[in-house]
Amino acid sequence: MKKTAAIILAGGQGSRFGMMKQLVPIYGKSVLMHTLEKFDGYDKILTIPEDCLDIVRNMVSCSGIKNLTIIFGGGTRQESAFKALESITYKGYEDKSYDNVIITDANRPLFPKELLKKCIAKLEDYHCVATVCKSVNTTCVKVGDKYGVNSRENTYDLLMPQFFRFKDIYEAHNVTKVINATDDSQLLPRRCKVFLQEISYWKGFKLTNPEDYKILETLMLEGEE
Repeated sequence: MKKTAAIILAGGQGSRFGMMKQLVPIYGKSVLMHTLEKFDGYDKILTIPEDCLDIVRNMVSCSGIKNLTIIFGGGTRQESAFKALESITYKGYEDKSYDNVIITDANRPLFPKELLKKCIAKLEDYHCVATVCKSVNTTCVKVGDKYGVNSRENTYDLLMPQFFRFKDIYEAHNVTKVINATDDSQLLPRRCKVFLQEISYWKGFKLTNPEDYKILETLMLEGEE
């Protein structure tokens, strides 16, 4: 039976939010705990800033969450993801060989649990499954003086979680020359087949700015979790 690990990235300092948004309480527990609970039954690797280790350990000890390894993240999201991938290859995991890995942000707690098995199953035929939603706005690209407008019919917003064959995403992180990538799927070589799993924008909603808190609170209250 194939094994899947989950990487939850919680290394942000919350510069736009004004505090570490992954630690913000909502309905009796932090956003981070809401997200971790979605991965019950999976081995989990959590990346955090060094200065919140004691806080996170206390939260975890009170939650009953199991199969969790906590490591310190890097200076960027990309570095944190790679550190988590590397940690799976050693440090107590010698007896396990993971075929697949899920990567997500700690501040996206709304995706349904059933999405996980559905997308993992697609890794039999694809190297990556990226959760997306159709772009609502027409998007543009500007590089230097060059400007172009994209058709909405062909553009999607990349969400989380994302699903990968472990060897593919580990190799992609290990050899990439991209600096400060904001999405793991962008590191995959062109030969890799990517499936776009459409979900609603709200299922992949990310707590980023202070005004997002009320939106997240309302979505959870209305059963979007």
